[in-house]
Amino acid sequence: MSLNLFNTYKKQFNIKMHDIINEYVENKDIKERIFYCLENGKRLRPIISIDICLKLGYKIDDVIKVALAIELIHNSSLIIDDFPCMDDDHYRRGKPSFHKKYSIGEGQIIAQYIINLAFKLINDNFKNYNKNLSLLIENICKNLGILGVAGGQLIDASPLQFGSNKQDIINNNNKNQNKKEKIEDLFMKKTCSLFEIAFLTGFLSGNGNHDNINVLLKAARDCGMAFKIYEDFD
Repeated sequence: MSLNLFNTYKKQFNIKMHDIINEYVENKDIKERIFYCLENGKRLRPIISIDICLKLGYKIDDVIKVALAIELIHNSSLIIDDFPCMDDDHYRRGKPSFHKKYSIGEGQIIAQYIINLAFKLINDNFKNYNKNLSLLIENICKNLGILGVAGGQLIDASPLQFGSNKQDIINNNNKNQNKKEKIEDLFMKKTCSLFEIAFLTGFLSGNGNHDNINVLLKAARDCGMAFKIYEDFD
């Protein structure tokens, strides 16, 4: 995908994102908080979903609600990641993190609310494709649970004592092998899980052949791992 095409998808997504949230959310205070946590996002995961769906011959309207659902799920995890009990980050995307702008209590509520909104959008996106909806919900539940994002956040909440230099973790020596396995497990749960959802939602929105799903999911995990290694170790 070219940078120009990426930016075109991003512009289209942002416009439709605002329209959908305004349609689904009536309370102006909740809407303000949702837009705050979504502001300045790269939109990588929903754009992956959109691109896959369009490559299968479908339209952006066939995938837009589920693409927004992915972005909501991702941002829900970011709200929690920034909490003092997790990464204790005071800033996110060049502005105060959600709990610093509002509060930890509101962060917990909004994180939960936007997950619920995401499932509503997914259901509405796939209401005419019951087989695809069932498969997608099963995949999302796995990737948000203890085998996915929640499991990764549990690891974050119990520090792994990485040491002063993260680069040491990816060196191939016996001393760091255990740490390397742990960091790979963390990346697989926290990052690759969301990439897997993004790939699968685009594929199913384009009514892709279920026989190819295992290949797709492997590609998603490889992409997620490459992204996280670049992000943390570049």
